[in-house]
Amino acid sequence: MQLNEASKKGGHLHVVRTLLAAHAQVDVKDMKQKSPLQLAAFGSHREVFLDLESAGADAFANMRLLLNDDDSSSSSSSEEEESSEQEADDYMTIIYIYILYVYI
Repeated sequence: MQLNEASKKGGHLHVVRTLLAAHAQVDVKDMKQKSPLQLAAFGSHREVFLDLESAGADAFANMRLLLNDDDSSSSSSSEEEESSEQEADDYMTIIYIYILYVYI
């Protein structure tokens, strides 16, 4: 089981801890470009989220990417829609992470 999959499923806290103890990469992205920390945040898996953060996962990596994004490149309409959807997902992740921080 990969760290992303274990982070998405909150009942796999022991798997997440085992993978972290084996020095698994904490900021690896899945096929939808989501990190284990984001998946834990989306699933409201507080303990997994905190363990990942303690292991060095970057809670605000996507925010920095969005703020540093260079919009000077041209793209087709479908690419723009896909990019907008990804940005919306990233903003929602940031909101979920913020909520976890505030209510922990």
